[in-house]
Amino acid sequence: MDDRTNSYTAHFLSDEGKALFGAFGSSSCACYNQINYTRWEAYLDPDEDVFEVDIRYLREEYVPVIGSGTFDQLARKNRMMWSSFFDLKAKYNNPSNTTVTDRPSPPGYWGNRREGYPLRTIIRNDLYTLDWREGRSYLEFTIGDALKEKYGYGGNEKFRVEVRGEPRWEGKDGWVIIWFDEDRNELCVRQTVKQPTLTDRAQSSRSDQTHTPLRNTQLDISTEPATTAAVDIGANNTATIVTDTGTALVFDARTDFEHFHHLTTQISDAQSELPGGVYTSERIRRLYALRGRRRDHHRDSVVRFVVEWLVACGVEEFIIGDLTDVLSTYWNAVVNEKTHAFWTHRQLIERFEQVCEEFDLTLREESEAGTSSMCPMCQADGNDISRDRDVFDCLMCEWRGHADIVGGINLLTNTTDTTVEQWHSDREDERSYGSMARPAAPFPVRDGDAHPNVAYLKWNDHRWIPSHRGREREQRDHRQRVAVGTNEDSVNP
Repeated sequence: MDDRTNSYTAHFLSDEGKALFGAFGSSSCACYNQINYTRWEAYLDPDEDVFEVDIRYLREEYVPVIGSGTFDQLARKNRMMWSSFFDLKAKYNNPSNTTVTDRPSPPGYWGNRREGYPLRTIIRNDLYTLDWREGRSYLEFTIGDALKEKYGYGGNEKFRVEVRGEPRWEGKDGWVIIWFDEDRNELCVRQTVKQPTLTDRAQSSRSDQTHTPLRNTQLDISTEPATTAAVDIGANNTATIVTDTGTALVFDARTDFEHFHHLTTQISDAQSELPGGVYTSERIRRLYALRGRRRDHHRDSVVRFVVEWLVACGVEEFIIGDLTDVLSTYWNAVVNEKTHAFWTHRQLIERFEQVCEEFDLTLREESEAGTSSMCPMCQADGNDISRDRDVFDCLMCEWRGHADIVGGINLLTNTTDTTVEQWHSDREDERSYGSMARPAAPFPVRDGDAHPNVAYLKWNDHRWIPSHRGREREQRDHRQRVAVGTNEDSVNP
């Protein structure tokens, strides 16, 4: 079995500890970037070898802060990234190999001047210990002699933080990646495990998955047992999940995109006030950093909620929409800003892959092209379909649905053995055949609004909560757009 990852959060034991990690994390980030820069220079020089460059001159600057072992680990990690790049490049340039279709890029840097640099490090497996206790658990790792002297640490004393969480995998310890999340004011810890097996507690939770608690929510959301699900990636809604037993979640992104767009406008205004020849300022860098943190926080919260909910439902594989074909064919400025700048489609997919690995959940990408423009009940498309933002109307069978849920249903039925029977209404007077797929209603649902297994959620910067205005907003927007005779196309044609 491939390596697996345990995820934890960690908290500083004092303000002094937070300051110490600030110095350690910033030095680790700068060290990694300097190593990467040195290899970039060699890559651009035809007479140099990326893997033979001399980085010993960097040790004098960084080892006193991060220690010799962490310096070596950062260098090893960067070497692995370059090795992976050259492997992908060879496959891409091989006409007989079709596994790599996108041109690979050399390893990038951690952070940038506009959005700031992360407090991040990688600790080798022999330089840290995880001490699990009943009351409190701790992560300890080595630091450089200069930091020990500055903060009064003894010769063999390690830096300690309190760890929260439980290991899902056990086996041979690999490295740990640690970074500071400014929005949550906590450390994020990812521990790789080699030759992994599920812990007893994790195996127990999988045997009773319908009762797995969801973090950061107090919602009474259905976790009806399911085996397969589809995740539709949209523009107005970050993700819409549909299971093969007829349950759906819709994650509204409008408010968060408005915040993102507001910060983008502030950045543009600040840039216009700069004198000639000056391209940035401290305020602009802070705005970029704030915008990036809010976006990443929103994206990470969606991904973790979705994966934990799917595991709670017992899903073992899910399909996620690939927008590559869609975005290359259909384009408009608003959708482009949402899908590329706001929640960055490829990074969203990569985050899903990372979290799915933690839970041993299989993910498969399938194209979303056309999924939100075909009626799942009668397969009508083209001029037989009317789209108005989130509202989908089939003019052939008079079925009405939420466009992203329609996309999820089609994605699921097109790529699995699932049929549309799960979404047929039991009400004889319901002409829409699939009340679940109608525009998602507030939660809890009022009679006649929508299927009770649809939850419409919004992000309040801390957790996902019911969107009590979801249905009302859709109806209001629909009336307004009809009045002015306009129509905003979805990301899916």
